[in-house]
Amino acid sequence: MNGLEPTHAFDSTATFLDCKGVAQTLGISKSQAYTLMRRKDFPLIKLSTRCYRVERGALMQWLQNFQKSD
Repeated sequence: MNGLEPTHAFDSTATFLDCKGVAQTLGISKSQAYTLMRRKDFPLIKLSTRCYRVERGALMQWLQNFQKSD
């Protein structure tokens, strides 16, 4: 072992999250994360036709607002 982290390891400090990162952050499946990311009120950033990200802080703010509305 060379002491390096594998490239597929989840980075809990990442600023921008992909679908897998959203799923891991929220403790849900990737399928549930995809469904969540399709919501019109979700703070999604579209980088290209098939490349989406969400800023971690915006996700946390969205969750707080979502919980208040329930």
